[in-house]
Amino acid sequence: MTSALPVVLDEYLLHRGELDGVQSCALLWLASDWPFHDAVVQVVSRPLDVRRDVRIKSEAGDIVLPAVESQCLEIIEAAGLHVLFQPRPGVTEVRHVPLSGGLHG
Repeated sequence: MTSALPVVLDEYLLHRGELDGVQSCALLWLASDWPFHDAVVQVVSRPLDVRRDVRIKSEAGDIVLPAVESQCLEIIEAAGLHVLFQPRPGVTEVRHVPLSGGLHG
């Protein structure tokens, strides 16, 4: 994985709902292709804080979703994260980003 500093997304949209009959949490990655094809996801604890972040790790770079709400965190810890993205206008695809290692501090 890359050693560069992660990009922190201060504004992001996670959607919690059913995907193929299973509770899922999906990151909406709009207006572009998903460039992190080899990604894995980790739930990361914050020092001296009860909130936790989600880190998407990839050879192309890392992304941090800060202070993810607890219901989505539970789903991500159990099943990973889904990403809804648009590789081209009018086409929406779903990619599963598997969990790597669970809770980390």
